[in-house]
Formats: sequence, C-alpha cells, structure tokens
Amino acid sequence: MNSASPKTATRNRSYAALVGALFRQCAAAELQASGLWLPRGRANVIHDDQSARGGFYIDTVLSSHLGTADQALLRSSRMFGGNPMRRLRTTAGFGHQLAAGLARICGQNDTVRKARQNLATCFFLFTAIFDSLCDSGEPFATLVPAVFNLPLLHLLLDDPERAGGGLRNSPAWNNDALRILLKVAIAFFTGLRRIDIADDDEVKSLIETCYRAEVDTISSGTMGIPAAGGLTDLSAKSRLPFCIIARIVREPRDDFAEAASVAAALGDLVWRVDDMADLADDLRTGSFNSIAQRAAAETHSHDVAVMANHMLRPGIAKREVIALRHDLQILVDRLTPLRIFVDGGWSFVEWILAAIRGWLDPVGRR
Repeated sequence: MNSASPKTATRNRSYAALVGALFRQCAAAELQASGLWLPRGRANVIHDDQSARGGFYIDTVLSSHLGTADQALLRSSRMFGGNPMRRLRTTAGFGHQLAAGLARICGQNDTVRKARQNLATCFFLFTAIFDSLCDSGEPFATLVPAVFNLPLLHLLLDDPERAGGGLRNSPAWNNDALRILLKVAIAFFTGLRRIDIADDDEVKSLIETCYRAEVDTISSGTMGIPAAGGLTDLSAKSRLPFCIIARIVREPRDDFAEAASVAAALGDLVWRVDDMADLADDLRTGSFNSIAQRAAAETHSHDVAVMANHMLRPGIAKREVIALRHDLQILVDRLTPLRIFVDGGWSFVEWILAAIRGWLDPVGRR
C-alpha cells in the first residue's frame, strides 16, 4: 500500500473512509434497535472512570518499573504519536476492569487481590504496546519479533531476573520504544513468577500461543491472505489475552470454568468490534482485518477500490453487523443473570457496552 502513487493513495483513503463510515453507522443503528447501544452520557462516565483507573496504574505502579526518563518518553508524542497517554490509560483501564469482572465470575465477591489485578493490567498493556509496534510497519515489524523471540519468551517465563539482566546489556536497550516494551515485559513476567503460576504448563502454553498468534499477523500476507490462497484464522490474537487474564486472576480454589468461557467469548467479540472499528485504517494500510480479509477472498483482489465497492454493496455491512450483534446479545444474556460488577460500581454488562460504543463511536468520547 505504501508504494502506491499519490493518486491511488488518495483514492484508497476515500474508499476506505466511505466503507468505515458505512459499517460504523450500520453497527450503531443495529445495536440501538436491539437495545445494546448504551446512551452516550452513561458510556462517557464509564469510559472516564476506566481511563482514570488506567492512568492511576501507569502513574503509581508501572512508573516504578519504567523510571523517570522512560515514563516521560511514554507520554511524548515522539514515542507512539498523537496523544499516547490517552490510549494507554484507556488500555490499562480496560485490563484493570476486565480483571475485576473475571475475578468476580470466579467467585471473588470482593475486590480482586491487588497484585493479581495489577499484573493483569500490566499484561494487557504489554500486549497493546507489542501489537502497536508490530502494526506500525518497518522497522518495528521486523525488530520486535527479532528481539522478542521465542528463546527470550521462554527465558522470561523461567528466569525473568536473568532475562532482564541480559536485555539491559543488549543493543535493543538503546532503542527507546523497544526498551519501554521490554521493561513492561520484565515487570509482567517478574510479577507472574511472584504469584506462583509461571511454571503452570497451561499458562506457559497460553502465553506462547498468544505470542505466536501475534507474530503470525506480521507474516500472514496482505489482508491476512497467504500467497497460497485461503483464509487465515488469527482470532487467537484477540481471544488469548482475555483467557490469560482469566488465568492470572484465578485463585486456586476458584470455580474457573465459567470465567474461562466468558473470557474466550469476550475476546472473540472484541476481535469483531475492533476489526469493524479499524476497518478504514486497515483497508488503507493493508493490515490484517477479518472483514477486509473476507472481502479480498470474495473479490479475489487486494485492490482497495475493488474490495471497497464490494463492501459498499447492499447487505455486506448488514451481514457483518448482524454477526456482531448476535455474539454480543448471547454474551449479554449470559452475563446479566450473574449480576457481576466491576470496580466503580458498573455492571460487567454495562462496562462491555460502554467499551463497544467507545470503539464504534469515538466521536462520542470526551
């Protein structure tokens, strides 16, 4: 996509914007008609609370791992562009509230133990930074998996202190973005060992599979369609972080089956919502997106104009939105009788609906 002529690039941006707007509008109308579109005022209140909790974690817990200089770098537009702290606060807050809801499904009626909730927040933030760097194109699309490879992952799981010592003496430590990513990783894996689940084979397998799913998105080909043809199912990239957080907050005597199942269902739902919210950007850049992937497969083309004209046809957006609404309704019906609440007093269901509106209706967010 980056090698396109200026005229083609302008055309692609216009087509992508039209498709993105259509899908968002269709989603808002469908969810509102189904009673699943939280009022804007209520969604903003919940979102602001989530962001404040994420900001508190970054300022008070993560800062001790980053140090003053890298904490300042994390806040600068030079590091991640735009207003990175707004995105990072929201991301950290999402991890925090997700951990609270899943812990209470496990049977923890009071606030989840602080160490486990902070650890879940750290993990969600780490995956978001890893994903953001890998999706930013070169050089990080090559650098991140080269530095953060499987041997390093295994060493972090087995001996995070030794891994951290080696990383601090490596050339990667001189790259600001990589250093911040690696510091957050060290904080997470050190915390994982402290709660005595780093040696759990299930946890190790989940984390390694999650890592492979993320790296696979880089090498999956344009729109996620390999050169050999066919479709690549990379939904695990979104689902597995939720499953890992469910495992982190679980206490040994907890009833875990329901929380694990809800985590997987919510991860799949977020995958659908995220692809719909990012459709315009992903079309422009050729990034992996399940909706664009289906359009490419159905048109046998990676040309943005061809795919866009296909997605603008009557019924295509409706098909995707109905699938999203169907999955969301099933999850809401499942969670409502449980009467689970996250920190701040919102129901788990309300928090999920607020997050979905925030993704699909960013203009409505303060």
